[in-house]
Amino acid sequence: MRRASPLVIRRIHCRLLRSYSRDLRVWIVRGELVRDLFFIDFTEGGHDRVYKFVPPGEVWLDDDLRRTERPFVEYFCRHHPRELRKKLAEELRKNKDSLSPRDSAQKA
Repeated sequence: MRRASPLVIRRIHCRLLRSYSRDLRVWIVRGELVRDLFFIDFTEGGHDRVYKFVPPGEVWLDDDLRRTERPFVEYFCRHHPRELRKKLAEELRKNKDSLSPRDSAQKA
């Protein structure tokens, strides 16, 4: 996936929903245009850690989202990468600890 040009970004942005700092902004975007130009399966929203076409420090919420869904998707998009890494590390640690020496030998 390619990075979007500033002109395309201006067309995609509908409105700034929230600005947490200079480093993080949440935008309502034209989801249909995102699907047409970049990724046909773009739904609900995303950020630059998942979609390379989203500018760094931006969270995009699809304009098709209901207002009532926005807070949940925004929260997921803002916190998901950090929480996912934490949960994966916990799972790996748990799985590693649960393997008996016999299980480890069979997997090798």
